[in-house]
Amino acid sequence: MQYFNALSYINRKAGNDSVVSHSYDLQFLPEGGDWINNLPSVVAFKAIDSTGKPIEVFGTIVSMGEVVSEFSTSHDGMGSISLVPRLNKAYNAIWKDPDGIEHNTILPARKMQGVALHISDLAEGKKFFIFRSHEVSAAEKELLLVAYQNNEIIYEAKVNLSVSESIAGMIPTKGLSTGILYLTLFNKNLQPLAERVTFVNNHNYNVNAGFTITDIDHTKHGLNKIKLYITDTLRSNFSVAITDADLDNSPKPQDNIISHLFLTGDLKGKIQNPGYYFVSKSDSVTKNMDLVMLTHGCRKYHVPDSTFKESNYITLSGELSGANYLTNLENPVVNIIMKTDDKNTFLLPINIDKLGRFVKDGIVFYGSAKLYFKFNNKNIDSKRIKLKVNNGFLDSLPTIPIKTDLLLYAGKEVTKAPDQYVQNYFSRGHSQNLKEVSITAKKTDEIQKLENTYTAGLLSGGISTNLLVGADPKALNYISLFDYLKSKITGMQISNYRSLFPIVLWRDRVIKFYLNNNESSAADIRSLGMAELDYIKVYDPSMGGAFGTIGGVIAVYTKKGKGFDFSSNELVTTLSGYNSVKEFYSPNYGKTSLNRADVRKTLYWQPNIIMDKGRPTYQLEFYNNDIASKFKIIIEGINSEGKIFHSEKIF
Repeated sequence: MQYFNALSYINRKAGNDSVVSHSYDLQFLPEGGDWINNLPSVVAFKAIDSTGKPIEVFGTIVSMGEVVSEFSTSHDGMGSISLVPRLNKAYNAIWKDPDGIEHNTILPARKMQGVALHISDLAEGKKFFIFRSHEVSAAEKELLLVAYQNNEIIYEAKVNLSVSESIAGMIPTKGLSTGILYLTLFNKNLQPLAERVTFVNNHNYNVNAGFTITDIDHTKHGLNKIKLYITDTLRSNFSVAITDADLDNSPKPQDNIISHLFLTGDLKGKIQNPGYYFVSKSDSVTKNMDLVMLTHGCRKYHVPDSTFKESNYITLSGELSGANYLTNLENPVVNIIMKTDDKNTFLLPINIDKLGRFVKDGIVFYGSAKLYFKFNNKNIDSKRIKLKVNNGFLDSLPTIPIKTDLLLYAGKEVTKAPDQYVQNYFSRGHSQNLKEVSITAKKTDEIQKLENTYTAGLLSGGISTNLLVGADPKALNYISLFDYLKSKITGMQISNYRSLFPIVLWRDRVIKFYLNNNESSAADIRSLGMAELDYIKVYDPSMGGAFGTIGGVIAVYTKKGKGFDFSSNELVTTLSGYNSVKEFYSPNYGKTSLNRADVRKTLYWQPNIIMDKGRPTYQLEFYNNDIASKFKIIIEGINSEGKIFHSEKIF
């Protein structure tokens, strides 16, 4: 991609010796990546100031002293012009900035010949036009147009321009997911020539959910009640924030879960008011969205990466020392055993290279974890080997010196904390005896016991088929888990189940595997004997969205996952995981009062509300602060199909 920046300038105000510096930038971006002589072209442009904010500009395109086109920004500093550039002609943009200062910007350099791609929006889909120069190579006359979305090819067309120099066609977009659609044009040798980014918005991404305000009280410390609801049975996760609307000066419409997942998360640069592009179905919004695609999505070409992974989460890396004799072993495996603060235990089989190094990602745990290890080969003496492991986090943060001889008690500074002082404090009525509470536990069934023992995070709960393999005496008659699943799960396609690399599909889509709550592979699962397995959870493809996959999910738990004899294993180290989640505090004025002013901006925040067929509604309550006269509620969420929800309201 080629573009040219306008010159910075110095503006001296009349009658004032002070110098005020203004810097503006105007970029011209050819559709498809290249500007080619004698071919019809759309050139987008974007004008911003030194802070990245859009500005309005207008001007003319001049060639050899002659005005060939006029231009002006039409939305948030963006616009476009249509022009056929001619050979041996230079093109300049003469334009004025918001201060009335005139600039001269040279338009992008052009190619002598090539292939150009143009896309226009129609109600039926995306209409494409392909043009070629008169003199191009034979490889550029036999083309392939590929359209893909979410790393999945949805359209292919062979284009033969041997006789004609242009062609047009239509890509139907009804039924596609909402999101960015990439169109790449390849030559006969599959070398990319041009790419265009466009947007499909079929408005098919919304969770069937909503809320009703049942009680409103804007008075000081007034109690307010709101009921959330879903109208289907899918497991959904919501976050709710309620703020003092009088104190909320956030930009409108700001970035939200919808605009971030579909727009700002994939495109480069700052997009002004991204939420605007999803609040209306009007033609003007569609047209302005295409300007965003032409500017922020401009690129030479883009090759889809089928191995894309949204997040690696915690990555463990390490190295063995004293393991020289491992080089004689084929595919050595070390079992890393993690015991977390919440008493959960995970088994991580890790392959080691010939130099004793390994990397394992996709790990999630909170707090800290103790790591132990042992080898799958009984002939390896663990005591002869040292294992160093790190998680990629900072070891520590700079510490702040604290005076340890100064303690605070009830607003007083004392250099010591005598026991008598503490006893006197509580004897003056600062304490109360708690009522005796009897706690009774309900008996859980066997599946719930296994859920409590094994599962964590996304794998805890949900709509799944649960198999008690460890309690099934017939399970030992099967060659592998995949042989076992063939008789249990209808619709699942399993081939090569006897081999070390079975292939598992569900509705022709690849299945994601987890072993003891960590992402794994079919090969790792196949290496386990049936006697090692205890509990299996199977999620069908409709639940895959919660796990970032379009296929199903199989979670496998081994009997060893219940606990290990740690005395027989080598302790490596203790590592830190993610910080524990802090609970947001909201005062309950129905039971207590504050002796100070309450001017909280955030009145309520709950980031993890789970709803499903067993809990289709959720009642939330919050108390007003001392001053708020209106409230702003923002609700965002996602369900197990990957559909999302965003709603804002001031009440």
